[in-house]
Amino acid sequence: MKKTLISFLTASALLYSAALPAQAAEEESTLLGTATRDGVIYSIYQDHAVVTGTLDDLTGNVTVLSDVDGLPVTEVGWHAFYNVGVQSVTLPGSVTVIRQNSFVYCDSLTEVTVSEGTTTLEFHPWQLCPKLETLHLPASLESLQGRIYTTCPSLHTVDLAAGNETFTVQDDLFCDKDVTVVYQLLDKSRTQVDVPETVTKLLEYSFQEADQLESVSLPGVEIIDLCAFDKCTALHTVEFSDKLRTLATGAFCDCTSLKEVTLPSSIGYLAGQSFARSGLQRITIPSATCRLNDDMADTFSSADTTVVYGVEGSAVEAYADKFGYRFLPVGTDYRLGDVNEDGKINANDASMTLMEAARIGAKRGSMLTRAQGYAADVTWDNAINANDAVYILKYAAYTGAKGTDDFETYLGR
Repeated sequence: MKKTLISFLTASALLYSAALPAQAAEEESTLLGTATRDGVIYSIYQDHAVVTGTLDDLTGNVTVLSDVDGLPVTEVGWHAFYNVGVQSVTLPGSVTVIRQNSFVYCDSLTEVTVSEGTTTLEFHPWQLCPKLETLHLPASLESLQGRIYTTCPSLHTVDLAAGNETFTVQDDLFCDKDVTVVYQLLDKSRTQVDVPETVTKLLEYSFQEADQLESVSLPGVEIIDLCAFDKCTALHTVEFSDKLRTLATGAFCDCTSLKEVTLPSSIGYLAGQSFARSGLQRITIPSATCRLNDDMADTFSSADTTVVYGVEGSAVEAYADKFGYRFLPVGTDYRLGDVNEDGKINANDASMTLMEAARIGAKRGSMLTRAQGYAADVTWDNAINANDAVYILKYAAYTGAKGTDDFETYLGR
């Protein structure tokens, strides 16, 4: 049975119709017919042909024709190679554009060669091809609409032809020629990446699912786009540029190992959910003028564990108060349980905690600074009472008996 674009869309229109390129609708009115050559289906138009599908049983090494019945093959269409068992595909130089999601669920595909003449790649043409290892791109390539590929875990080699005047590959980063914009980290097995200082922008999803990446240095980056580090679950250290201006939505979404972040004073905007579902427990935002998106409730981890450091009276403090995060001025800190700030946790701290609880109960006002109050509230319930004093005494006894865990670990946080 032939797997044409039209039959495929009939089965999956609800799921994929939003992604269908506008060109397809325009071309349907001039479609003259189809032709099948060596298992590849071509849609025929008045002056050109487009690869739009394959036979279901297509396997092996496939070479797309440069012309069909005298008409040049100018495009590889949306989902043209969908769920077929091909091992390699060579595309001719007559193809000028490879459409979005041209290759999807090609489980056996290991290599693709794009010949000289192709100028445009739409958003991730190669998707969910688990064995794809090598991609050859021509010097003629001049337009890339986002990532080259997505969810192709074996793809570590992108062979970009010498002489390309638009793009370059540098240290596993696919960049523009001037190395100012990063499109994609190619080797997702990297544990450390030092982005060149010339790079000012990381495009959306550029480091997505680099789940072995532990640390990254961004010395010149000013903009981190949508979901740039999404699902980098091992990432624990980020060195930001002192020029950073914007963190887009989901920039560090699901970075569950990221516990502490210090942003530069240059930061001007934090989008909603910048650190959604991350492991963040400490964040410093030293800018008095930084704007925060109203949809920030899921930006950091639980209010039970997160402390926000910022400028008093700023939007950062207002945000922390709104969503129940602990706030402290930049440069101040506290140690959980060390209420009197003498570097020890003992009965004296428990005593101060009980005295504070009594003052609060008598509505006499606090005798503690904000930092001391956070140190006393070891149960993180926004109240200081006898329960906190009991935990402090228990921890003092634990350390007296040579226990070595810090208070947070002792409490199971």
